[in-house]
Amino acid sequence: LATLLFNFFFFPPIGKFTIADPQNWIALFSFLTTSLIASRLSAMAKRRALEAIERHRDLEHLYAFSRAMLLIDKAGPFPQQLLDRLAEIFELRAAVLFERNTGAFCRTGIPDIGFEDVEERLREAAVHGMSLSDPNRQPIIVAVRLGSEPIASLALQSGMMPESVLQGIANLVAIGLERARAQGLAEQIEAARQSEQLRTTLIDAMAHEFKTPLTLIKAATTSLLASPDEPNDSRQEQLAIADEEAEHLRKLIDDAVEMARLDTTSTSMFIHKFPMCRRLFASVSLRWRARSTIGSSKSGATSNHPILRLTDV
Repeated sequence: LATLLFNFFFFPPIGKFTIADPQNWIALFSFLTTSLIASRLSAMAKRRALEAIERHRDLEHLYAFSRAMLLIDKAGPFPQQLLDRLAEIFELRAAVLFERNTGAFCRTGIPDIGFEDVEERLREAAVHGMSLSDPNRQPIIVAVRLGSEPIASLALQSGMMPESVLQGIANLVAIGLERARAQGLAEQIEAARQSEQLRTTLIDAMAHEFKTPLTLIKAATTSLLASPDEPNDSRQEQLAIADEEAEHLRKLIDDAVEMARLDTTSTSMFIHKFPMCRRLFASVSLRWRARSTIGSSKSGATSNHPILRLTDV
């Protein structure tokens, strides 16, 4: 159009679409060539400007996705929240995430036609590391790699997305999944460490609790054995102390058994009543009676010390 107007208004005869001078043909074709080149350059610059805008928008989406990934809380499963953020930021109609380690699928959105065999295709992509980004075929299958090892796969249903954006999404998803796995492992290690510290503290406390009644029982029995001529009231007091501490010891053992039962499900305990106090008092009585008998035989007199009866305990 510009060439025709140039011919009509500037080349003689003016006002007509004819060219009288042959030199004007050179000027006309030069003008036509210049206009075509300028038009082509203008279209190329416009296209590149649009591509730059698209790349800038893709970078904004990737940045927003990485930021949203860091802000994911523990209110729900991390893979599901990650997929929801991805679909929201990139305006995906539907998306499916498959984790190779757990074999779990996470879904979001309402898929269109083409998601019938997506689970099998995602498994193959996660095992072999294959990606399928054909714009004429939906959904787009992207393998998620951590280094050279595929750890997951994505199925995305959206418009045309550049390969660089798809790889950026896959890399961010891989980083997010690995970060969540590392955090879970760190929490397990911390929980195990705290559990071990608690177990050590409980064992120390229980050791102290066991030593106290045993010390008192040992002191009572030693006193009874060392002083066979001790009055009956004092012996009864010592035996009462031993009986009380033996009962305390029994309760401690019951608590220890209960703690072991709560600590592990593989612990099997066979509880059997054992008359510990009666056996202890019987042993003390026999030792005291034997020592009294030896003392009586040496002095040539009959012992007047009363014998402790088990029925009195």
